[in-house]
Amino acid sequence: MFELEVVLNAGLLIIIIAISIVILEIMASMKLISREVARKLLHIIAGVCLSISIYLVESREFLIIASILAAIAIYFAIQKNLLEQIEEKQRKSWGIFYFPVTFFTVLTLSYFVNIDSIFLGLVILTFADPSAALSGIYFGNKEFRLTADKKTYLGSGIFTLTAASILAGYFIADLSFFYQSNLYLFILLTGSIISLSVLLAVTEAISSKGFDNFSVPVLAVFMTHYLFHEMNGENLEIFLQGTLLAAFISFISYELKFLKKDGAAGAFILGSVIFGSGGWKWALPILTFFILSSLLSKIRKRKNNQVDEKFEKGGNRNLGQLLANGVIPGVLMLIYTIYPAELIYYLYIVSIATVCADTWATEIGTLRKTSTISVLTFKPVEQGESGGISIFGTLGGSPDFSVAIIFLFKFPVPVL
Repeated sequence: MFELEVVLNAGLLIIIIAISIVILEIMASMKLISREVARKLLHIIAGVCLSISIYLVESREFLIIASILAAIAIYFAIQKNLLEQIEEKQRKSWGIFYFPVTFFTVLTLSYFVNIDSIFLGLVILTFADPSAALSGIYFGNKEFRLTADKKTYLGSGIFTLTAASILAGYFIADLSFFYQSNLYLFILLTGSIISLSVLLAVTEAISSKGFDNFSVPVLAVFMTHYLFHEMNGENLEIFLQGTLLAAFISFISYELKFLKKDGAAGAFILGSVIFGSGGWKWALPILTFFILSSLLSKIRKRKNNQVDEKFEKGGNRNLGQLLANGVIPGVLMLIYTIYPAELIYYLYIVSIATVCADTWATEIGTLRKTSTISVLTFKPVEQGESGGISIFGTLGGSPDFSVAIIFLFKFPVPVL
């Protein structure tokens, strides 16, 4: 099965984490430290152990099995309230559960990305999040809320600074990079580090209930691999342009009330990933969908605003609605950064055409009052209810696959 050295090294790290959980649980129960400090200390200890393990334990398969078993054990520990002192008062602390889930995910990705990207993602998880949380709790005055969790502007700033320091430190440690690079590449690298750190900070800000322990490191793994594993100046340049374009579009969309605040934050993340990784070939299809759908929504609101009471999507979309339309294209873009197969771009176009057809059918179908029937029962329903269809709506959603064919014809992906 596995070599004795592998088992011993992994066992040592598991014992360290287990002992830390017990000690911190006791210290929190005795009021020696607060729940929040206990939780963040455990966060750091577990993160350091996981980060070291990818170099210390050579067998990925062993680590994958261990992460699955750890996820099961922590899940039942949380369900049975065995971590009562470390958990938050108001809700179960699922943040610690995401640690083994994240570790399993990045270990799976390690078959496609370089090990340094895995390490950077785990180190950012280890230090940026607790630094942001603790600084925000003890020193942050101005709070904001994008989703369920409150954040502080100071905490988000500290997160950005910590992530940027970790990424910069990685390259400072590699002195050969500075001897081989020119000034322009150095400027691109600096800008990319800052942009990526901001992107990860926004991702942390919109993640709630501990989900940032998954979303931040996984996104960091994908993006650091894309940007840094070959140090391609072209990739850095596209990423910088893409993040600036995403920030501009998100800001304008919020000002024009196309998106709510959380939707604008989500659009920045989605746009940075797609524009910054795929360039115009990937950006134009989703921009076409977003701009035309937003304009249709505004026109519909002026023509038939009575339907708003039943209309679930509304004139300005929030994060949930943005993710419903954009999460599949975003995931496909991330997959393409590590596995650039021709089929993935085709799936990307089809996914946009699908959400475009759904959105346009709804907006065009409610431009004017018309009879609507349920797609399940074929009985009349009120206009704007979920599942209702009409002749105008069906016709409105029909042209979108034709648009998809145009994009595929205009931006064909070369056969690999």
